[in-house]
Parts: sequence; C-alpha cells; structure tokens
Amino acid sequence: MSLIGRAVFLMRDANNIKKEYEPVVNLITDDKSVHLSFYDGLTDNLNQFVDLADGRKIVFEGRGDSDYPYEAYFEVDKVKFFTLLLDGQKEELEDLINKRKKKKNSK
Repeated sequence: MSLIGRAVFLMRDANNIKKEYEPVVNLITDDKSVHLSFYDGLTDNLNQFVDLADGRKIVFEGRGDSDYPYEAYFEVDKVKFFTLLLDGQKEELEDLINKRKKKKNSK
C-alpha cells in the first residue's frame, strides 16, 4: 500500500474511532501522533484506551516534572496514539493491562 493510501486509511480509522468514542474522547491529531484525551471517568478511560490499543503493546514514558507525569502510547503504522496520565493512573493502567493478559491467556 502506498504512503498516501496508508495515510487515508489511518485517517479513516481515526474518524471511526472519534465517532465511536465521541462522548468521551477528544482526538487531537498531529503529524504522526494522535492525542486521545479522555474526560469521562478514570476507570472507563483506561479501559477504553486498552480497547483502542486492541492488543498492541502499550509503552509508558516519564514526562518529568509535569501535571501529567506519564504518557502511555501504542503505535499503528508509525502513528503514535497516546494519552497523558496523572499520578496513580500509570499503575492502574498497568494493572488493567496485566488483568486483560491473564484473562486472555486463561481462555
């Protein structure tokens, strides 16, 4: 698939994600990144982020001294989908990922 074809496909996927999660997600797109900004309940937000990752590896990065000290992201065709995390959310997201892995492995 050509670069333009992939870009069109990714933007179509981003629009589909936006429509599905519109009540709780604010998509902010950049050159090669999409900021998923959730604003409707902590646990639901983390669940939805994991759902959007759809089994892809979620990576955590420290952001230094910030109101949001962590960033979690996954990549699709070199496009980064990320969310910013408050203190404590990183651990909650890690626990959620581990629970899903165990649940999937037990099936």
